[in-house]
Amino acid sequence: MLKIGLSNSISQIIMSFSNILLNNLAAGYEDYVISAYGVAGKLISMVYMITVGYI
Repeated sequence: MLKIGLSNSISQIIMSFSNILLNNLAAGYEDYVISAYGVAGKLISMVYMITVGYI
C-alpha cells in the first residue's frame, strides 16, 4: 500500500510544481494568457474525470 501511495504522492508533487512553473512562465505575458491556461487546465481535468469515470 505504501508503494502505491508513494508513487501517487510523487506524481502529484511533480504535477503541482509543473503547474507553478508554467504559471510563473505565463506571468511574463498578459493576464489573458494566465486565464487561458487556467481554462485549458479545467477542460483537461474535466475530460480526465469523465474518462476515468467510464473505465
